[in-house]
Amino acid sequence: MFSAAFLLHYTDVINISIRSAVPVLLIPLLTAFSMFKSTGVSAAAGLAVGICMDGCAEGSSCFNSVVLMLFAIFISALSDNLFNKNIRSALLLSLLFSFLYFILRWTFFYAFSYNAGQNLTYLLQRALPSALYTAVFIIPFYFVFKGLNSEQ
Repeated sequence: MFSAAFLLHYTDVINISIRSAVPVLLIPLLTAFSMFKSTGVSAAAGLAVGICMDGCAEGSSCFNSVVLMLFAIFISALSDNLFNKNIRSALLLSLLFSFLYFILRWTFFYAFSYNAGQNLTYLLQRALPSALYTAVFIIPFYFVFKGLNSEQ
């Protein structure tokens, strides 16, 4: 499932973007996966997904590897200890980590390279709509992993 989402995101065979909002399907997929798996398995999955994303992105220098591994660890720990494993928690965690991912990406790669007007424009017209659009994809991924987890 991760490989299919990875191919959809990086090959541009199917374009699911809406105007300037481009979802990163791997974030809600990793969120749904991490909710039902242990912390170690989630960390390994986050690291593997991040390494694959860094391999395709130019100039990211391990940003995705570190961020996605930490997100997977936090999601797994939060869903085990603080949140229930229901759709509301999944949506909240997906929104939280989608926004955090795009804000961190904006901070590391865009905030100091453009002038203030371009920074704000990128943040409001591209990053935040992309984060909202990315978080929506937790709904199908949550039910897939919930179904897979209930069979065990």
